[in-house]
Amino acid sequence: MPETFYFGKELKVYLENSGGLFWRIPVTTEPEFNQANKNQNVDVTTLPQYTGSQISSTSSLKTFKIQNDEASWGFATQMNPYNGGSKNSTEGILWEHFTGQAITETGDLDNEFSLKEVYPTFNLYFIYANNKGYKMSNCVVTSANISISLSQLATISWSGKGTKLEPVTLSTPSTIQNSAALATTNRIINNLSTFSLGAVSGNNLSGNVVLTSGFIEMNVAHTGINIDILGEVNDVVSFSRGAISVRGSFEAYVVGSGAESKTKQLINEIRLESDPLSSLTFNIGGTTATKSVTINIPKAFLNNASLNSSGLLTFSSDFVGTQDSSSATVNTSSVVKITYN
Repeated sequence: MPETFYFGKELKVYLENSGGLFWRIPVTTEPEFNQANKNQNVDVTTLPQYTGSQISSTSSLKTFKIQNDEASWGFATQMNPYNGGSKNSTEGILWEHFTGQAITETGDLDNEFSLKEVYPTFNLYFIYANNKGYKMSNCVVTSANISISLSQLATISWSGKGTKLEPVTLSTPSTIQNSAALATTNRIINNLSTFSLGAVSGNNLSGNVVLTSGFIEMNVAHTGINIDILGEVNDVVSFSRGAISVRGSFEAYVVGSGAESKTKQLINEIRLESDPLSSLTFNIGGTTATKSVTINIPKAFLNNASLNSSGLLTFSSDFVGTQDSSSATVNTSSVVKITYN
């Protein structure tokens, strides 16, 4: 009988929520999924033994498997805006679990991160063409990284954790919740992406500046919870939410002939200000409804801009989002807000 081989390019990824509903995740890279374990080594030494006039003992090393680590997963998707007026996005269900918010796939995706201690979990299925594959149970999303670059489609790299990885057989689910969104041809065009800033050092620098590139890294720390039982291999049973963070960078052309052009003023004000905080908004794909996504960081700490004189003069700056605890609630962390327009 010929051997059966499995190819990453054949994989389909399905997400199952706590209600047993299925979404298909249209991945653009071959998914990664794994689960390692922890061992404990014990030295075993025998009592001294007499052999004639010689005294001897033996030592050996015994290894015990004591725990299965958190399972890990990762893949990338395109950033797909809404499917016209139906308000469906292919990756909306991932945002729902990443932010810990109870949104519906037919509602507006306008989310801030929840400050709840425990986020809802989901199951991921990685299925090959013969319906064989792997199931990862009780998953959480730990990071979503958005890449913006001219002449490319906007993409999101997702990664997260789960409690268990096991073989499974799964036929194509009869109902896919995001089937309408999967059929759309809407895509984010980075050539239209811009960013805007609020005030730095009291100077209002509002207005959109065209991006040449950008990177937004959002993270939610989730710590595995273990229950240790003697004589058994222990598993992670759940996750506890930790810190929420956002950081990244952006690059744009230096334009304007005047000394006080918008971009030149921005570069100067960031350099002069000892505490350069500003509201930072990325308009990914522009601002057109159903064809754009807005990422807003209410309080971004901006590092000094770097200049690049190779070719057209550009500047770039790194940023870190800071939390405004005065306006935070259980459902609004005030670190970053994601809006599908």
